[in-house]
Amino acid sequence: MSRKSSLKRLLSGLVALMMCATAFPMTAFAENEILTKASEAYENPVISYVKQTTYSEYFNEYSDKSRPRDEVTFEYVSASNGAEVEVGSYEGKDDVVIWSNEDGTVDFSVNVEKAGAYNVEVCYYPITGGNTTSEMSMLIDGTSPFDTATRISFPRTWKSAYAITPNERDNETRPPQIETPMWITTPLIDSDGLFNEPLYFYFDEGEHKVTLTSEKASVAIAYIKLYQYEPAPAYTAPTDDELRQNAGAEPIRLQGENYAYTNSQTIFPTYDRGTYLTEDHTGNQSHPVKERYNTVGDGTWDTSGQKVTWEMDVPADGYYKIGIKGRQDVMRGLYSNRRIYIDDEVPSEPFEQVKFPYDTNWIMVSPTDSTGEDAYVYLTAGKHTITLEAIPGEIGESMRRLDDIVYTANQYYMKILMITGPNPDKYTDYYVHKEIPELLDVCAELSQALKDEQATIEALSQQTGSEAAALARLADVFDRCIEKPNKIPTYISNSSMKDNITSVSSWMREYRDQPLEIDYIELMPKYDASGKETKFTGVKENFFKALSFGFKGFFGSFFEDYTVLSDSTADSIVVWCGLGRDQTTVVKQLTESEFTPETGVDVSINLVQGTIMEAVLAGKGPDVAMFVGGEFPVNLAIRDLLVPLNDMEGFDDVASRFQDTALVHYQYDGKTYGIPIQRTFPMMFYRKDTLSELGIENPPETWDDLLDMLPALQRKYMQPGLILPGNVNGTAVAPSTEVGHTFAMLMLQSGLNYYTPDQTATNFDTVQAVDAFDMWTRFYTTYKFDQTYDAFTRFRTGEAPIVIQNYCSFYNQLNVAAPEIKGAWDFCPVPGTRREDGTVSHAANSAGSGFIVLKDCKNVEGAWKYIDWFTSTDTMVEYGQNVEGVMGPLGRFESANVEALQKLNWSKSDLKKINAQLAELDEIPIIPSSYVVTRSIMNAFRAVVNDNDNARETLRWYNKDINAEITRKRKNLGLDD
Repeated sequence: MSRKSSLKRLLSGLVALMMCATAFPMTAFAENEILTKASEAYENPVISYVKQTTYSEYFNEYSDKSRPRDEVTFEYVSASNGAEVEVGSYEGKDDVVIWSNEDGTVDFSVNVEKAGAYNVEVCYYPITGGNTTSEMSMLIDGTSPFDTATRISFPRTWKSAYAITPNERDNETRPPQIETPMWITTPLIDSDGLFNEPLYFYFDEGEHKVTLTSEKASVAIAYIKLYQYEPAPAYTAPTDDELRQNAGAEPIRLQGENYAYTNSQTIFPTYDRGTYLTEDHTGNQSHPVKERYNTVGDGTWDTSGQKVTWEMDVPADGYYKIGIKGRQDVMRGLYSNRRIYIDDEVPSEPFEQVKFPYDTNWIMVSPTDSTGEDAYVYLTAGKHTITLEAIPGEIGESMRRLDDIVYTANQYYMKILMITGPNPDKYTDYYVHKEIPELLDVCAELSQALKDEQATIEALSQQTGSEAAALARLADVFDRCIEKPNKIPTYISNSSMKDNITSVSSWMREYRDQPLEIDYIELMPKYDASGKETKFTGVKENFFKALSFGFKGFFGSFFEDYTVLSDSTADSIVVWCGLGRDQTTVVKQLTESEFTPETGVDVSINLVQGTIMEAVLAGKGPDVAMFVGGEFPVNLAIRDLLVPLNDMEGFDDVASRFQDTALVHYQYDGKTYGIPIQRTFPMMFYRKDTLSELGIENPPETWDDLLDMLPALQRKYMQPGLILPGNVNGTAVAPSTEVGHTFAMLMLQSGLNYYTPDQTATNFDTVQAVDAFDMWTRFYTTYKFDQTYDAFTRFRTGEAPIVIQNYCSFYNQLNVAAPEIKGAWDFCPVPGTRREDGTVSHAANSAGSGFIVLKDCKNVEGAWKYIDWFTSTDTMVEYGQNVEGVMGPLGRFESANVEALQKLNWSKSDLKKINAQLAELDEIPIIPSSYVVTRSIMNAFRAVVNDNDNARETLRWYNKDINAEITRKRKNLGLDD
């Protein structure tokens, strides 16, 4: 290369850097203080795992202990570890312990005169905060008595923000759920939803210290006391004269969707257009085409402990029967359970457990006495509340026993696997039943326990069949192990043992829920004004009415566009939202209730699935697209189809809400064409129990640490799991910048990006890049890592005790779908690379989605106002809470706004780890030729791993193709001469 061309290239690089500095002033991208502190404070954790006593085990040990009827109140002692606590008056109560922040610990003392098992009741007021639930751990004399005590929930109360109203398209709008704090008196209950009664705690005689540690809680506590839970009293049927006392009183009908409040943000009004029998919130028949929110609970009210409360005005004193029009069409063969409270008390034994059997149609269910007759409750004239609480019922006992069975089965599956490996030699006699002397006895116990549970569940469902078939199949595997122990390795190689354990776990996830949808509740006296016995409203369909309703719905569906959530005018900013319907509805609700009234800018929200590229190129695109990610923003920008945003007023303030590299995927040629909304990144998940058993004291801090651990893991036929992009449609490959891509992490941790500063060539010809590529491929050649694997299943069984996965989705999947390993796993930043100065870089790349403004937008200023508003901390928090409320924990929002992320439903300890990884995120820019980088890197990888090519030479040859294509593409776009 000539000196002139070298100088020209240097000058072009300096110009590009100056353009970047001018376009992105440092004040806009200064490192967030939260992340700086997180990075400085985080230390590699020490693995200390001892399987904690489960509450089931604790209950079995102490259930036969004496249960004194004394009531003993806790005395506040002190606060520590940053807890901000004062004692004073709060919301009408005096001498209240006001815990105003979400940090630290608070100590109480309690003097027990009689040793025994006690329940604990707490009266508290949730102080409004960022989390949807308040959660604490409880220690007695410095020790947690059982696992559930480490995650005690203090539920908050929620209500609809406003009445259900129709929009301009005559489709009703579901109101968001907002917190409505109040004083709540409740016993501490099992957060796993396996017990119908409150938690029991055993106290010896004498003085005890009880410590509450905040995980995500900010509450005012009026009192905490020990007491004895009393079941509802036996039912005594009223006399006929007593039943005639309120004869003719006006029946009461409570529409399900018109509830007063709930203790769960995930419960909200739902709708059913499948029958003309459902009634909307005004009591009118539902519409066959238009959306009418006419029920509550569909897909949301299925967790034990969730409550819904309605308020009612009783017309006259007297006895009333209660009918509930509901539908449980999820748990085939079994029933869902509800406990009924009147004014926060269970009236009598029939109201302790009301069963809703499986049925695809709506049915009317009422509490009945032992003879099958309607059970009545006495109500005085005036205001009352009725509350329905989901409880596990009899199935809870089976589920807690099955939890132990599955945990034990997984433990012995791993013990066998450590001897035979995942692919045992069929000609080798492993004698696993001799290597594990107790194995056959354990198989016999597990088989019998599974058969017992199958019999119990079939007795509950009153039928035999598929409901418990998964239990029978696993029992059969254990029986075959006993009959032919030498065949045990075969059950490992053909996965029959693992698959059947997984099937039982899946069955448990489905059948431990308590789903129920309610249309309305009726309360009425036994006799009407004429002296005749009253009947609840019929729920049987008329054939001709049902036929007419169905025909109207079918015909109307041809003219109703459900993707358009709001009409647009000539002045409206048309926004396309590339999410699901539930999330898009939340966006629309927030926009219409907050943004438009505040700014006067009209916004039309539209639900769009799939790519917008074709629509934009055809000139039929929107003004604004949101939740657009990947390479789309840059690909549109290079075609001059987007509005650059870095010149907009207030851009620096908007940009400062995000981590300094969050905008990289929206930047091109010195300009920013998008603003991020959500951002996801990888973290390392590890099994504390497995690593502790192998004598590993810390999760790997560096890749070298991981390699040092491999002998201990692979001797037991375990191995880590890394993220490797898979094939798409059989030919194309996923982007080489996919979140968690190992090669990208190794490059970034070495201090290099994929590209030179001017983005005209790659850095793949450097020593660091070759070393990174060599290490990446050696994971799959020398160390034989699997290229494809089921991360969730392998992590759950322990076969992959270390995996790198998306921090949010994998965390929530484990919490929701793997309850048997709660407490046995944790997560931390990805393995890093130790640099020459001794520091360790945990750099990783991320993925996300954001806003873009199309060039044809008729109101760019209004669009920018909308982006500014939506990406603000308050709006992002509100959006995240509402989405999680609608979709549950699996819908947790991965906010790109750093401050908003701190206020979502993460515990303090989890946030510390998340922030530590977030602080080290780095990004690989998107360039016009990203496609060739993707293709070539993966082709080079396959050539080395599958064809045994030399890593250094292979990367060098493919790098020539990459740089040639980058040059060609830049010339084609007029970027270079």
